[in-house]
Amino acid sequence: MPADKGTVYICRDAKFVGRAVSYTVSANGVPLAKLSAGSYFYHPTPGEVAFTAQTEAKTSVTADVKGGEVYYMKGSVGKLVPGATADAATK
Repeated sequence: MPADKGTVYICRDAKFVGRAVSYTVSANGVPLAKLSAGSYFYHPTPGEVAFTAQTEAKTSVTADVKGGEVYYMKGSVGKLVPGATADAATK
C-alpha cells in the first residue's frame, strides 16, 4: 500500500436476501463501482472522503482518510456502514 494513500475496503456479504440488488458506490461524487455481493477496495488520497451508496434510497458516510491507514465499510442493500481502522481492529 502506498504511504501517501489510504486503503478503503467496501465489503458486502454474499447473502441470499438482497443478492439480486446491486448499487453504485461513489467517493466525493465520483462512481467507483457497482457493488453486488462481494467487496471492492479504493486508494484515496488523504483527507475527507464522502462515500455514498444508492439504490432507491441514498445513504452516505464521510471518512477522514489518513495516508498508510486501512479502513473498512460494510455495505448492505441501500446503506453503507463505516467500520474501524485495521489498527483499531487489531488492538
